[in-house]
Amino acid sequence: MTIKDDIIALINRAYRTDEFVNDFTGAVTTVMNSIIAFCNSVHDNIFFDSLDEDGVEWWENMLAIIPASYQTLNDRRIKIRAKWLSKYHNDVELLQRVCNSWKNGEIVVDFIGGKITLTFVSSYGIPSDLDALKASIEEVKPAHIPLAYVIKYLLKKEIHHVLTKSEMQTYKKHQYCDVKIGV
Repeated sequence: MTIKDDIIALINRAYRTDEFVNDFTGAVTTVMNSIIAFCNSVHDNIFFDSLDEDGVEWWENMLAIIPASYQTLNDRRIKIRAKWLSKYHNDVELLQRVCNSWKNGEIVVDFIGGKITLTFVSSYGIPSDLDALKASIEEVKPAHIPLAYVIKYLLKKEIHHVLTKSEMQTYKKHQYCDVKIGV
């Protein structure tokens, strides 16, 4: 049932076929549908993860973010969340929160030897959207502190004497291996 049908069902039967009543309920239905659409939009834009295009544009204007033309909607959401979280005191915990907004739990932030070190702990190789993370971290971190990225690679020489040939053949290229490797 539509809103118009619901309203007409509440009216006395004698007035349900009246032309004025039908026109009036049609106008009320139009207004109610726009209010419902607005409420649904507000509901969908409560969290950074579910922002739609309009919500992303609103937050970008609010936080003075200029999106790059190549960024996807998800990259823009990540940038918004990182910028919002960067309003706190600048420390390792802040950088960890920014990294957690990028991909939950895949990066460990540490301050080692006078450098901020970002260690990718869950996957091998260069992550696909690393540029978005780099831009967010560069905006938040102190300018005088260097930044180091630690990216894991699975090399044949590191597992050569650890696994047998038949054990190595059970792994596909995209799978992670439980072999401890140096990072």
